[in-house]
Amino acid sequence: MKNSLVFLIEILVAVWGSFALASGTVIGNGGDPVLQFLEAARYSMLETTKVFLNDADASQNFCQTQQIDDSQKDFCQEFLRATAQSILRKGYNEKKFKFVLRSQPLHVVGPDGAPMVVAARTTLGPEGPIEFHRDSVKSMLPTQLLFLIVHEYLHKVEFQNSYVDDNTPIGPFSSGRDLLDAVALALVKLASDTGRVGNRFGIQDSFNCKVNVGGAGLNVTLLTNRLFLSADLMQYETNIGQSPNDAQLSVDEDSANQLHFRMRIFEPGNCGDPDSQRKTDLSIVRVTSLENGELQEELLSSQSTFTNPICAGNSKSVELAYDQVKFKCSYFGSSGTTSFED
Repeated sequence: MKNSLVFLIEILVAVWGSFALASGTVIGNGGDPVLQFLEAARYSMLETTKVFLNDADASQNFCQTQQIDDSQKDFCQEFLRATAQSILRKGYNEKKFKFVLRSQPLHVVGPDGAPMVVAARTTLGPEGPIEFHRDSVKSMLPTQLLFLIVHEYLHKVEFQNSYVDDNTPIGPFSSGRDLLDAVALALVKLASDTGRVGNRFGIQDSFNCKVNVGGAGLNVTLLTNRLFLSADLMQYETNIGQSPNDAQLSVDEDSANQLHFRMRIFEPGNCGDPDSQRKTDLSIVRVTSLENGELQEELLSSQSTFTNPICAGNSKSVELAYDQVKFKCSYFGSSGTTSFED
């Protein structure tokens, strides 16, 4: 290892992937990705509600569709104006409504008084969570999930001293369901028109990384795009430096060589029961620039553990050293994102 490495630390960080237009709250516990998608959609709802309040054109054009008449359009606008502040107050931090995933089908009372199967439900008023049927919502588009969240949220905010029930007529609408669907559809359109919601979900895992070189050090935060390997979102990878599209972490060894830190986390079961396939692979690779412009790689150090730093109960930190250089990354949290396909 050359002495110049002690004095010259150049961290090369590159975060590639889809641009996140809305992100959910960092939860940092390796929780179900569907909950993170829900948080991303909630964030889209809140940001779009702000647009409605602050943009006169957006407010005046809200609910303008051929599916409803002028009296319904006016009532739709009035409803959101009256409830927008409550939506915002109950959307952040400790005041936000809890989202709960259920594996069993959900039922509500339909217009004919008989039970009907739904993807989501909640009780009227500010108490209780909003429940979602996981298998119904896990593959929904961001716009579809946003529509669902808005409808359920509007059951829980007060309007004209009461709460809107699906099956009771209200204003010029034959049922509360028709009103809430109209508001939700209009908010989704406004979100799409203003870039507050994209057409695909993703998750970014955040790592706080530190590189020490003979006593000198530098900290950097890396965002990695989680790669799902199964349709149920249970199996995934999250990587640093494994491909050009990953976040990159490296240090100059000399003018021709760099030391690259690489990490591959493979999660087989969404941080569920202990699994022999769960694995985190770490390596340090010397990358040499040859005279012909090609790159040559040499593995210097490697280590594997059968844990996942994203999973609750596991150590959040991984580290690997070679000579005077030590790379250490600690899992910080994860957030759902909604972004546009390239």
